[in-house]
Amino acid sequence: MSGKLFKQQLILITHNRSIIILSFLSIIIGIAPIQEFLTLNPQENPSTILTKILNPFIICFGLIFVALVSNLSGEKFRINDLLITQSRKFITIAMIIRVISSQFIIWLLWTIPSLATVWISGLSYFVIGTHFQILLLYVYIYLAMLTLSLLELNLLMITNNTIAFLLAFGMNCLDYYLAKTTDDSLFYYFTNLKSQIDLATKFIIMLFLIGLLTFTLNKIISKKDF
Repeated sequence: MSGKLFKQQLILITHNRSIIILSFLSIIIGIAPIQEFLTLNPQENPSTILTKILNPFIICFGLIFVALVSNLSGEKFRINDLLITQSRKFITIAMIIRVISSQFIIWLLWTIPSLATVWISGLSYFVIGTHFQILLLYVYIYLAMLTLSLLELNLLMITNNTIAFLLAFGMNCLDYYLAKTTDDSLFYYFTNLKSQIDLATKFIIMLFLIGLLTFTLNKIISKKDF
């Protein structure tokens, strides 16, 4: 059943024109900073180079925007399948599979062009110099996308598309603001890296939030009228 469900959700995603368009936009977002890379001084401070590679402004108003919009497009599950299985748990599993898959596709289509642009621009020395630890930050961004998407889905179950999107995107913007004005944030912690221990802690917090939001989503669905 789980295998058929996973395959069904992938088919729904790949046949969704909105997802295809948004995936194309994520590629453009991935190569957007190339002009900055080409004019970057190799002697710049490592934190400055990192901020140029993982530009928080582009991620906030580009990548995360696209990620959250993608959750509003297409059917989240099929009522006929609910009637057949007679299980509300089916809806939760279908939505979780869909959001994980769609966010991974968008993230991957952003990550590959982003890393390719870094390499082409002559910044490969920075990636190698960090012993490829920068790749962990790309994974961190995927977790941020997934956390905000699950928050949006929870809100979507109790409000509507517009309110759910605005609240989730507002949370994203608030965290971006905190990253800019303070030394602490969650989704944009990579802009103010302090230590590997702190980064690991943020990873754990994000994973905890993903688990919590999945739990609350299941609870909301179990009591919702369809």
